[in-house]
Amino acid sequence: MVTHYLRHLNRWGPTGENYLTQLLGPQLPAGFRIRIINPSGIVIMGRSNTLFDAQRREFEVLRRDSKGVVDIVTYDDLLARLQAVVDQLRGGPAVTAAYASSPTE
Repeated sequence: MVTHYLRHLNRWGPTGENYLTQLLGPQLPAGFRIRIINPSGIVIMGRSNTLFDAQRREFEVLRRDSKGVVDIVTYDDLLARLQAVVDQLRGGPAVTAAYASSPTE
């Protein structure tokens, strides 16, 4: 599973970073180096609209247990995320927590 891959990626360390930088070098911008820092993964599985209530509860437990390492989503979740991005882009500039002007003005 993804966690197995991530564990090996973390253990690979600088040797893996150098290997991947050399392997992908022609495709990378000049001077770019690959660094492996806190990798995570995503698993896209099935449709949520076909799950029974008990299956939905089990799926949510699995999703929460893996949070922080692997993001487990359904195709429906992925489409909802995409729709949210499209809606945000159509609605204008992104909402930000930064002040438009200095807070003392």
